[in-house]
Amino acid sequence: MAKKSFKLVKASAALAVTAAALTPVMAAEASTSTVELKAEVVLGGKFKEALALNTPAGVEIKWGKHLVTAINKWQTVKGQGSDGKTYIKKLYARNYPLYILDQNLGEVEAGSELEKPSIRVMYRDGKVYTQAPERFTMSSTYNTKDEGEQKVLISYNHNGNRITSFLTYTVVAGEVEFENISASVNQATEVLSVNADVKNLKEDEKVELHVYANKNTASAPIVKEATVTKEGKLSVSGQFPVGTHSFQLVSGEVKSDLQNFTVEAAMVKHVDALNAKELQVTFNKPVDKDDVAGKVALEGESFTSAVLSEDGMVLTLTSADELKVSNAKLTVAPIKTKADAKVTTAAYNAIFSAADTTAASVAGVKAEGTTAEIMFSEPVKSAGVVSVNGVETTGTLSADGKTLTLTGLTAEKSYRVDLVGVKDFAYNVSNPIALNFMVSKPVVDNVKPAVSGSLSGTTVTLNFSEELKSTGTFTVNGASYNLVQDKDVKTKYTADVKAALGTATFLNASFKVSGYEDKAGNKGDDYTFSGLIQGDTTAPSFTGASAKILVADNTSASTDLDAVYLTFDEKVNFKGDLSITSIDGIIQSNPVVIPVNQTTDVGVDVDGNGKIEGAEAYTIKVPVDLDESSSYVFTVAKDSVKDLSGNALTSTLYFNAITGKFVPATPESKAIVTGTVVVEKSTLVLTFSENMTTSALQASNYTFGGSALPAGTKLNFVDSLKEVHVKLPAGSVAVNGKYVLEGKDLVSTAGNTLKDGKISDLLLVSENVAPVATKIDVMASNEFTVSFSENVMGSTEGIIVKVNGVTVTPASLAVNGNKLTVKTSANFSMTDTLSVEFKDAKLADAAGNVIVNATITK
Repeated sequence: MAKKSFKLVKASAALAVTAAALTPVMAAEASTSTVELKAEVVLGGKFKEALALNTPAGVEIKWGKHLVTAINKWQTVKGQGSDGKTYIKKLYARNYPLYILDQNLGEVEAGSELEKPSIRVMYRDGKVYTQAPERFTMSSTYNTKDEGEQKVLISYNHNGNRITSFLTYTVVAGEVEFENISASVNQATEVLSVNADVKNLKEDEKVELHVYANKNTASAPIVKEATVTKEGKLSVSGQFPVGTHSFQLVSGEVKSDLQNFTVEAAMVKHVDALNAKELQVTFNKPVDKDDVAGKVALEGESFTSAVLSEDGMVLTLTSADELKVSNAKLTVAPIKTKADAKVTTAAYNAIFSAADTTAASVAGVKAEGTTAEIMFSEPVKSAGVVSVNGVETTGTLSADGKTLTLTGLTAEKSYRVDLVGVKDFAYNVSNPIALNFMVSKPVVDNVKPAVSGSLSGTTVTLNFSEELKSTGTFTVNGASYNLVQDKDVKTKYTADVKAALGTATFLNASFKVSGYEDKAGNKGDDYTFSGLIQGDTTAPSFTGASAKILVADNTSASTDLDAVYLTFDEKVNFKGDLSITSIDGIIQSNPVVIPVNQTTDVGVDVDGNGKIEGAEAYTIKVPVDLDESSSYVFTVAKDSVKDLSGNALTSTLYFNAITGKFVPATPESKAIVTGTVVVEKSTLVLTFSENMTTSALQASNYTFGGSALPAGTKLNFVDSLKEVHVKLPAGSVAVNGKYVLEGKDLVSTAGNTLKDGKISDLLLVSENVAPVATKIDVMASNEFTVSFSENVMGSTEGIIVKVNGVTVTPASLAVNGNKLTVKTSANFSMTDTLSVEFKDAKLADAAGNVIVNATITK
């Protein structure tokens, strides 16, 4: 039974027990010795306030102590008045709360909302009552931002008594969260970079990047630890082989969703005609500058030069004459990549057109001393008429046609140069060009070069302030040592001074650089410094590994040796075993052991360019049989690898590696592709003499009946790359007749083009508009007909007849011309609903187009 609730009211308007319900209130008359005052309901334990109500004016009543002993029942209280009379008053004390019992609200994750709990309240009757969250208020200013113990204010009000209390809860860091994950692949370096926002990462927690080779999540992942700033910004990167892989971020048990990324094989990205003289080939990875000569061929054109950009990504070729072709065969033969000479770009074949219709413009002017160089936006055949300050003159046009040089000028003087009739190699003539510029005063270098030096172990590094013509002499305690220029920083030189130690482990030495000279002939002052040459006592560090498939894969043999490359931070000797302990995530109970014995000063020409450069000097190659697209875990005992000073690895070496695929070079063919076409219903079947590229599947390379292929046409290779099926969509051929199919810009996988540049045939094609049911006509109480958009024939399978939605078995089904006659076994009324569903029915028109699946209703 629900409890009755009482409203709290002001003392002056408190619920009163009427005279009829209670003992009547006696008049305060002088002759009455006992006076009964109006009964009162006591709220919130306010007994004094209740007793003070309705007291006669001027009379002070002393009420007895400890008079109220019961809750939720009427009691009579007596008191002695200052007028000598006895006063009585009936009170009804309602139960009320005394305090909120203490309780801990537990843990709450940082940043989340604090949920209101149920609370326990001690009442005046000595009992504890549980109060639901909706029956009290909780302060909204609680703190879940700062970790640790916090308090929240709880306020509860009942029967005129409001009580408050602070309850305790603990803020803890939430589970790690990953947000805004982004990934990009630098195809040139084959490096995956991942960035993300990380929340709730504790000081002792870390985040790792897990990469699954070839998306094989059953294999052991390649793990790289990520860097996370105090602001929660994550970054991690790593180099991976060619293929499509997947990655996720991992912290403890928390894992982000898997995301795929692709490292592209080396390829030509695109080829562009810059102008009438220059062709530009763009690669997705740096290529070897020594292997680009003669690799680009364009039908009908010859090139006089091929210049590779500094980054190895763009090859610019200059044509011997005007670069103007239409639907010409373009090939780029495989080119060695800069990183690995055994890896080449894929052969590139395309149909190419180029025609320069844009006139040349001036790209810039460099004027200094007595000379001005005017740079054109493209090579020009003629600079036209040249006028300097209104006087016609001649300049010198560079061999490549890109620069016009004017001489005999005066420094710090302004000039106007007019060029009229500038003509590029496509014979585009530029509008008259006017240039205004000032010739700057030549800068004379009279500043001496300077140098600073540092020493680390047995290596001295010298940094000069500018490039030098001569390094002069470098000595250690008076003995000369050779300086080696850094291949990237031309002002940086190093010297190995280990020989100065002799048999000592350390030596306090004096270093001197003298006689060095910059390119302007300024000699630098002698420079001396001292330092402690120390022998190597530091263990070598492993910096990375990679695996390569060097020959065609053969899983049934161990003679197709591939390679694992191990790189350290210094030169090492490796005498011991390289063990494979896991393959594709499967632990090998009997590890594959490969003995290694390289006890000399090692180094490997990894990229195959004939030189050992950079980290290659610290790399060991281990021949081993590997499988394509697989992942491996390797181990090396720590005492197996030692540096040239005899320092061994500090612990057993564990590392992962994954393999890509072996891609042999595609031989170039000079054949011409031929093809035939036949019609199979609404499918045009093209058969070629060679395997074709996906150019044969591009709808834009075909026309049908003089127009583009109908929308929805499907093109697929069937059985081989020599057979292409062009399936025309239903309804696209409205009339039987002869149509011409023509294909252009189709290239074989060998790079060969179509004979006569196209494939063309006149084909007899049947209409492919399927018949449809159009209406139902009632003929009798047991007979109706279905009309079609055209004549149909065939069996009556797949026809479902319903009357008022209930399937019935027709007495007969008969097809004649464009009508289907349906007779039912039972009669139906004119108001009944009739429907016929065609579900994979066999009815078809004369061209074999099967009726469309549909339901017609009357």
